[in-house]
Amino acid sequence: MERIGIIGCVAEGKNLYDGQTVSTRLWKDELGKKTGRKVYVVDTYQYRRHPFSVMIHWLVCMLFCSHIVIMLSVNGLRFFLPLLYYSNKLFKRSIYHRVIGGNLPETVERYPDFIKYMNSFEVNWVQSSVMVKKLTDKGLKNAEYLENFRRIRPAAVSEIQKPHCKPFRFCTFCRVSEAKGITIAVKAIEQVNKIRGEHIAVLHVYGPVEKEYQTEFEMLQTRYSDCMEYKGCVPSNEAVGVLKNYFMHLFPTTWEGEGFPGTLIDCYNAGLPTIASSWAFNSEYVHNGKTGYVYDWKRPEGLTESILKAIENSKDIDGMRAECLEEARKYHPDVIMEKIIRKMGL
Repeated sequence: MERIGIIGCVAEGKNLYDGQTVSTRLWKDELGKKTGRKVYVVDTYQYRRHPFSVMIHWLVCMLFCSHIVIMLSVNGLRFFLPLLYYSNKLFKRSIYHRVIGGNLPETVERYPDFIKYMNSFEVNWVQSSVMVKKLTDKGLKNAEYLENFRRIRPAAVSEIQKPHCKPFRFCTFCRVSEAKGITIAVKAIEQVNKIRGEHIAVLHVYGPVEKEYQTEFEMLQTRYSDCMEYKGCVPSNEAVGVLKNYFMHLFPTTWEGEGFPGTLIDCYNAGLPTIASSWAFNSEYVHNGKTGYVYDWKRPEGLTESILKAIENSKDIDGMRAECLEEARKYHPDVIMEKIIRKMGL
């Protein structure tokens, strides 16, 4: 039986919770499960530290895998795209590119040869319909929209909490960094408490802390200890059990690589509405007034205003929870994998 190959960061044995690693592991597991075929992995985790090992695994993949999925960061693409383009003239494999993040349109402006390389693939699956148009306008002929997905059990309607007691509990559930908006989120919660003249809101922060942000984050924890608390990391398969107990999720990101954040799928499966910045493609995934609120990322005070609006209209937030569960159905792996398998002819 023909093998399937996957080239991306799997980081076997490592406790990594970033979107790229979580997605690559999930694709590996789902492809094997849905096709009944062995999935051969070329693990690119810290590949520059062991290039010879990676090259050997890449060669085995090219020799023995008829279908190859790549899931790479920009640095990974710079290394692998030309390698795959030229070597595949000999091997003639079917290569499928699952685009990681949302900054590929900007990336191809810096590296225009990427368009030539990617046009040689069967498809380039991107996480936004807007991104499809941007890439098509730049000359990419085979960009297609494909939703993100998670293999998690959604919360039942009967399990959904409606926490109205003070303080209202908000959370962030992503990498803990400046670009992900953690500082903005903490200060917004503090400002809400000042405006209301009471301890009406608290923020719980989940996720791995970036090394470059560690010192600033520790200062935030000390200065704003009355309205925030760091809760550590939670595996994706435990996310729903944690998230379903919160009032709202905050996502004030301005990270340049933002695509379709998996944390939004976690929240939808937990029936948890989100307050998101309008950055990148967030307005495609968070439906303003239906599954949460979207504010103008150029106006950080919009986060404070949205939090106040949510607290003052808590019954409206309760009504969004069922909408979130309904939205989660669109990102179930069985639905998405059917599209993938069909495209791959498997």
